Amino acid sequence: MEIIDKVYSIDSIGFDSNCYIIGKNEITIVDTGASPEYAKFIIEKIRSFGLDISNIHKIIITHRHPDHIGGLKKLLELLSSNSILVYVHKKFITYYKLSNVKGLSDGEILNLDGLLFKIIYTPGHTEDSICLYNEKYKILISGDTVFSFGNIGRVDLPGGNIKNLVKSIEKLAKLDVEFLLPGHMDFVMEGNKHIKQSLQFAKSNLIIYE
Repeated sequence: MEIIDKVYSIDSIGFDSNCYIIGKNEITIVDTGASPEYAKFIIEKIRSFGLDISNIHKIIITHRHPDHIGGLKKLLELLSSNSILVYVHKKFITYYKLSNVKGLSDGEILNLDGLLFKIIYTPGHTEDSICLYNEKYKILISGDTVFSFGNIGRVDLPGGNIKNLVKSIEKLAKLDVEFLLPGHMDFVMEGNKHIKQSLQFAKSNLIIYE
């Protein structure tokens, strides 16, 4: 569905993550779901939005869990373009074993078809987690750092750290967020309220994981 002009959401199916589409003339895909089947679904949905898949130029990965990157290889194969760049956190470029991968740094600004998104490094769920923030329209694509209704990404897998997650959510709580677009669950309005709930919940888990 179209959230605002040039920003679309593609809901998860089963184990897949949500996927987000930014842009029309120059399209960016954020996360690719868990499977080759979902990669095909992404292509179908982009076409259903009336967009031309030949305009896809970038794929951004919020973190390297399989439910977010499992469709990457198939997606690149389906698009069959050497010009598509895959953006990941700079410390994990070698993990992807791709020639077309580019590293992202905390605070970096990406111009995505006229929409400016700031990269926010948010370790905690994983060591490479990033979020994308558009100040003008108050949009936060949060990966698995925070979800709607006060939920948070799990920290009991390798690379997870509850203290780091709390610090990361504290960073997000300082932003002005209206549209919260998480890696799982529905996107919601009044994003600030949901992020504050997530911060409270994360802090309540400090004792459990210490």
